[in-house]
Amino acid sequence: MINMQTICISLGGSVVSNNKGLNIEYIKGFRKIIEKYKKIKFVITVGGGFISRKYIEILRENNISEFALDEIGIAFTNVNALAVKSIFNNIDSVYPAVIKSVNVSKATHQSRIMFCSGSIPGITTDADSVLRCESLGAKRLINISIESGIYDRDPKEKGARKLSQLTHNELIELVEKYDTREAKVNFVFDLVASKLAKRSNIRIDFIGSNLDNLDLAISGKEHSGSVVKD
Repeated sequence: MINMQTICISLGGSVVSNNKGLNIEYIKGFRKIIEKYKKIKFVITVGGGFISRKYIEILRENNISEFALDEIGIAFTNVNALAVKSIFNNIDSVYPAVIKSVNVSKATHQSRIMFCSGSIPGITTDADSVLRCESLGAKRLINISIESGIYDRDPKEKGARKLSQLTHNELIELVEKYDTREAKVNFVFDLVASKLAKRSNIRIDFIGSNLDNLDLAISGKEHSGSVVKD
């Protein structure tokens, strides 16, 4: 198990849950694909999602500190990670607890599939995912979000163009325009995570919630999302 390839996944909370509740059909499909790849270790960091965003929006309007909002967001990442892990619970190779630490090396010696939450205030689950890659020397990260890839501007803007491939520096330039460092206010990937990925030359595949793209990304094949690499 120690010599297996490791892929880290940043699983966006907005994919896991939405205004209708837990996206159980997606989670079941996600499990089916992960289960296919028995010779790969997966470290899956789960984001906070729709309900977390709503809590934080209301509390921010009531002048609650950003530090407290981050702590609340982290609590929601733990809930979502527990929910996703529960769908995997009858698989023997799943680590028995949700991991908060960014150093997951000990867990990877015991299990093939690990679920993680956010770690500390000020750090997003994007950055947590990259740090977990670094702790293991892993060179691949798949980012799953409601956006289907990286765009040259806000995808809601007219004329926004999806970028099929870009360098780490190009990603950083884009993220610097959007990352405010406030809880639940961020680009598809945050600035800290982008700089960490650059320093360790970690390839990032940005895909949306299309499960076929997840399958392609894991297997290293071309997909319809975006790839960041130097």
